[in-house]
Amino acid sequence: MATIRDVAAHAGVSIATVSRIISGDPNYKVTEETRSKVWDSALKLNYWPRPAKTKQHSRPAESLKLGCIFSMTLEKYSDPFFTSVLAGAETRLMECNCSISITRTYNELTNQNILFNTFNQQISGILLLEEIPENMLHYIKERVPNIVGVDTYYEEIDNVGFDRRAAAIKAVSFLISKGHRRIGFIGGSGMGASLEDSRRFDGYCYCLRKAGIPLDERLVKNCKWSQDLAQICTRELLSLPKDERPTAIFAASDLTAIAALSVIYEFGLKVPTDIAIIGINNIDITAYTSPPLSTIDVHAKEIGKIAADLLLNRINGDTSMPKSIYLPTKLIVRGSV
Repeated sequence: MATIRDVAAHAGVSIATVSRIISGDPNYKVTEETRSKVWDSALKLNYWPRPAKTKQHSRPAESLKLGCIFSMTLEKYSDPFFTSVLAGAETRLMECNCSISITRTYNELTNQNILFNTFNQQISGILLLEEIPENMLHYIKERVPNIVGVDTYYEEIDNVGFDRRAAAIKAVSFLISKGHRRIGFIGGSGMGASLEDSRRFDGYCYCLRKAGIPLDERLVKNCKWSQDLAQICTRELLSLPKDERPTAIFAASDLTAIAALSVIYEFGLKVPTDIAIIGINNIDITAYTSPPLSTIDVHAKEIGKIAADLLLNRINGDTSMPKSIYLPTKLIVRGSV
């Protein structure tokens, strides 16, 4: 099993640097290059420190009641990205003789009876997959002592995820490097937010500005993370006059990209000859689409494992400042670009 010394040697940095980056020390200033180098080494060597055991954790692990909340709809249960995150978390928890016994969605918790009955019991910790409204978070925090967010940006709890803006920049920059200047955007935003608040959309806009490409509002589509809407959005893009429609599409998730692919073929177009497309997440099926989908790998299972470790650390008595840990992303080039 790899040690922190192995990671330091592999990354070419000090043990202290590895420790402070892996622990998410909010006061440690380091370049993004060094941070990515450390995380890449940790992932390659399969290194992550196990939750610390403390005297404050008096109950046996198997007696802990743990839960998970998805922010959006029941579709999240079948979203391969979130199921991979959850699978990673459950793998780590099982190693520690724990498991997730309560799973809810935001839509379910808008029902007052379900909300009350869910939290009218002793719950040791919650994994929160994506953001929920502040008033609901406040209600849960008053009743659950330990909460860790996945792909959230709350300052008062631990968060694990990836830089969505940086991931979008990698994807769109790659399309621009291949000569594309009319690039469509299909994506969504967080709970109750507008598309302008989306970090993926912000990364898309940044790349266009940097390349001197004017933003064409007709090429921007909000599918609200619905695959059905994504198909409608794609039809709208491809129905533009031939010299005005996009030559490439940045889909802000792989499922969105796969939905768009089906419509592209409806129009009798070839990928990438007539139109290129790239997604985000690197879910397993993207290697087997026709053609295989270019995407951004975000280490979903590792995100889940780290989130589980942080939650157990909090249950075990960790009272340090909230940590924000963002794993590096990687461009995966396949046949769709």
